[in-house]
Amino acid sequence: MMSEEKTLIMLLVVAGLIALIYFIYKAVQDNKREEELKIERENYEKEQEQLRIKERQKKSIEWNKQIQDKFNGKIKYETNKKVKVLIGDYTDSMAPFTNSVLRSMGIETEVVPSASDIIDRITDGKKYDIIITNNTYPRGESGENTLVLKEQENFKTPIIVLTVEHNARDSFLSDGFDEYIEKPIDEEKVKKIFVKFIKGLEFKKIKSSKSK
Repeated sequence: MMSEEKTLIMLLVVAGLIALIYFIYKAVQDNKREEELKIERENYEKEQEQLRIKERQKKSIEWNKQIQDKFNGKIKYETNKKVKVLIGDYTDSMAPFTNSVLRSMGIETEVVPSASDIIDRITDGKKYDIIITNNTYPRGESGENTLVLKEQENFKTPIIVLTVEHNARDSFLSDGFDEYIEKPIDEEKVKKIFVKFIKGLEFKKIKSSKSK
């Protein structure tokens, strides 16, 4: 009788150990699967973000071409130095206008539709003499986002905000911008601001307009 009881107890102990081992194994497997799912979700989100970035960059290239195609090719000034400007503007009206004013003054330009595109260009290693950014962009993006570039080592490019806000220079400079231009931009504003940041820059008026 005692032998049967001992056998039963042993069987119960063994069954308990097997159950315990199973539950531990299952918990480990569940945790492992949960971690795998987490990694899969993170990788999926990264892939989607990369796709969004690529699509935005594609649209940015198309936007620059669209704006450049609207320039009539008439050059009013020559500069004694090559000047390249990155313009951030998403509007169908002001982007072509700003670009045309700068191009007509002999300045090379590239136009992008968002602050993120400005950051991309600099992060990708492109060089510009001046960056001009809108104060606001769609989907809540701000021109102030570009100021993160100032945290990069050796970044020295002046960032100028172009805005409809009047008499707000002190406010924008205190935010971290290097200069402020009220819309609409014009030749006198360009000459005044650009010679401030590009040492020795001169604009020479061309007597008879010529096509580029």
